[in-house]
Amino acid sequence: MRKIGLLLVLLFIIELSNAQEIRVGAKVEFTASDGKLYQGTVREIIHTAHKIHYDGFDDQYDTWMTKDQFKLIQSVPLPATPAAIPPSPVTNNSFTLQVGGRVEAFSSKKWDQGTIVEIKDGKFKIHFDGYSDYWDTWVAANELRAPGSNGDVKISADKASKGKLYLRHIRWLTGGTSLNWYFFADNGTIVLDPKHGANPVNLAEERVDNMKNMGTYSISNNLLKIKWVNGLTTEVEVEYKNGELIRIDAFSIVMRLKEFPANYKLNGTYSGVMGVGNVAQGRTFSFSNNGTFTSLNTGYVSTGMGNAIAEKNNSGNYSINGNTLVLNYADGNIEKAPIAIWDDRLVINSTSLPLVKN
Repeated sequence: MRKIGLLLVLLFIIELSNAQEIRVGAKVEFTASDGKLYQGTVREIIHTAHKIHYDGFDDQYDTWMTKDQFKLIQSVPLPATPAAIPPSPVTNNSFTLQVGGRVEAFSSKKWDQGTIVEIKDGKFKIHFDGYSDYWDTWVAANELRAPGSNGDVKISADKASKGKLYLRHIRWLTGGTSLNWYFFADNGTIVLDPKHGANPVNLAEERVDNMKNMGTYSISNNLLKIKWVNGLTTEVEVEYKNGELIRIDAFSIVMRLKEFPANYKLNGTYSGVMGVGNVAQGRTFSFSNNGTFTSLNTGYVSTGMGNAIAEKNNSGNYSINGNTLVLNYADGNIEKAPIAIWDDRLVINSTSLPLVKN
């Protein structure tokens, strides 16, 4: 009865977590590997992974978690919509400013992207991407500009941009590892961790919800220079071998990823587990060469009262185009993600799943 009770509690927690949408800026609580309880802030969301910043600690301790690995303690409300706040359009630099409009605002000596959530007395209240409502700021019209209009940083809106795709693997001095994608478009645009698949990258889609990871780039004399749309500039040393990048900064290993052949199919089962403290989530994909797949998400919890496991199955059809995996779930949901085959592992977004069965 004790294990059954734990299982019901875990299932209730999972369903409650699914019912509450987790957004960037939300406050969460979790148990770390040292057994201590911490609070953190959601910094980034990719697929089912959430990048959590430990409140009061440096960014180097940021870690990726799933919904089952933390508890939501303070949600982030959606920005006010035009229906809730009557818009008062204003024309500024050839583009219209209105509630719900996407803009770049000058605040704290730099340009950041956000959404206009309120207009009052000629001022504009901006909710900045990736921040809680606490950081919403009132600015004047001359402190706003259209997204992607940062001086000479002209961000393309191509729907199918070709280029070179690299997967960067970093093993940190603390013992952790991380995976990141770098897409260098032929038109001079760079996208870090594309959210809608890769090669081709739909730059128009990336502009909507990944603009902070976009910019223009140049590589000269083993120096990569990036001008991001928020006005910041990055200069990183790179290393080449046989005409391809093999290193971006001092700690990484970089692999060039070629497009998958046309009509390429996966065939095998890939599975992995991510965990923090006494909570973990397992993810398993089984792909068939007939274009179908099944998925299994497993939640684990271990307490002084016992252990419990909850599972959720799904299935559907999949396709691969370039380096983009498209999952069409039977429940109607569609996911797009950059993928790679790395040794015997399948990398989906920034998650590495080992091959467990051919």
